[in-house]
Amino acid sequence: KDNGFFRDRRTQQSRYWMRETINEQLKTHFYANEDIKRHIRELESRVMEDKISSFAAAQELLDHYFKHLKK
Repeated sequence: KDNGFFRDRRTQQSRYWMRETINEQLKTHFYANEDIKRHIRELESRVMEDKISSFAAAQELLDHYFKHLKK
């Protein structure tokens, strides 16, 4: 206790849970967006048909999502 180990560990855990909460909320918001749901289906088909890479499809989805947020 005297060396601050438990306090440091607790603050690290608090930071971890803060970030996990943010990540979960972002993921939930992203996948709940109706426009994104439609776009995902379209891009998944293109990925499965080898017409676009999975990385390019993911980037297109994220670009679309963030552009939509700015409006």
